[in-house]
Amino acid sequence: MQVNVLKKIKRKHLLFLAIAFLFLSGFLLRAPPLNENESWQHNHFWDEYVYLLNAELLWTGQDVYNEFSYRPPLISFLIAPFWDDPFMALMVVSFISSLAIPFIYLLGRELYDDVTGLIAAFILAFSHYLITLSDFILTGFPAVTLLIISLYFLVKNNEKMAFLAGFFGALAVLMRFNSLIILPTFLIFFYFKKIDKKILINVLKGFFATLFPYFVWAQLTLGFFALPFISATNAVNHTPLLNPFYYILAAFTVCGFVTLIGLTLYALARKVHKSTLALLAMALVFLAGMTLISHKEVRYVIPVSIPLVLIASKGFSSFLSRNWKGVLIVLILLLSVFYTLFATPSWIYTLWGDPTTSVAGLYAKENLPEGYVLYSNYDYAALAYYSQKKTIPIMPYEERIYTDLDKFMPHTGWFAYYGHKPEGNMHPNLSFLNSSEHFTFVERVESNNPWAQGFYADFYEYTP
Repeated sequence: MQVNVLKKIKRKHLLFLAIAFLFLSGFLLRAPPLNENESWQHNHFWDEYVYLLNAELLWTGQDVYNEFSYRPPLISFLIAPFWDDPFMALMVVSFISSLAIPFIYLLGRELYDDVTGLIAAFILAFSHYLITLSDFILTGFPAVTLLIISLYFLVKNNEKMAFLAGFFGALAVLMRFNSLIILPTFLIFFYFKKIDKKILINVLKGFFATLFPYFVWAQLTLGFFALPFISATNAVNHTPLLNPFYYILAAFTVCGFVTLIGLTLYALARKVHKSTLALLAMALVFLAGMTLISHKEVRYVIPVSIPLVLIASKGFSSFLSRNWKGVLIVLILLLSVFYTLFATPSWIYTLWGDPTTSVAGLYAKENLPEGYVLYSNYDYAALAYYSQKKTIPIMPYEERIYTDLDKFMPHTGWFAYYGHKPEGNMHPNLSFLNSSEHFTFVERVESNNPWAQGFYADFYEYTP
């Protein structure tokens, strides 16, 4: 009896140590480069600049450009103190993303067993795509963390924790709008996991109570409480519908080959758990909903990593005999140490944004005359961030600008024309800028980045 107790204590200690190492490893691999090199600091993607600009508006009240009308607000609230420091902003995002590792362990333990949870934490910690995606100031993986926490409190099937399930589910929605998948997921788990009705009601109370202040803001500011969700959907429905099977293939890109092996092992076991049925239903509902959106990117589908990784982890766990489970814990612990010491950090794989916009923005910051605004038909969020000048976007596909110029450009300012972009797809075009009496050439600013040689921005002074 005493030996069994000691074995359990020893196993608990090993589990705790393994999860701690997985969390630390995951965070170190997701954190930004510690040398804060200039190339990294001045090259980000569109969405990152938007969230930093939204954060600036929250922290300083200065509005040079924002997209609050159709962007989820939570990430900008969290990074607001660091709006002018992308390094620290990314540290915050990396930390939140890394919290998914211990919480998927807890969720896996509740749905299946502790070894399944540990394997899920290991897969999530070292999945190459998920590591790389966490190295951006983006909402995708922080939203996954919040979804996992929400599901953990849900499956506890505890009335005291039910409100927290709704609370974190709502935070996931405020982090990324496609996290609305959590609403049907609540109902799916209610059915398959036999969750008490009172608990479900408390979950929904927590969910809508947390979203209520945002609904009030949207109603008062935008005129309709659901407009941000509608506008965000419209923003990704401007292209023809692509391959309807796109996200099925993308799901395995996100989860990786190891997850595919685990799912195969689970299928071979020929034993289906109720937890698995709930997770599969969650994945199918999410994939079906995302398939209806015309603009598709692999990163949009990362919430499906939650059910697929958990099921795959159960496949591995079921494949192992009980005698091997203790060995597995030690092996995962050793692998996490090895991976942290010798793996390539995620930022090495980062494909940076266009560096020309940062150079152009810094030039405008120093040289734009007082009272002038900036116009651009390309990467205007980056231009606004680096210039710190009021920036008005010109939609590149808007051909009406040639006949209704004053409507689109009502103020005196500079227009930034990027010469390395496809001329036929950008309006106004170069011939119009050079022939119109409203535009006068000011200066050409060239990129100083080695991989962007030949990239440049031409500034034109514009007079209505």
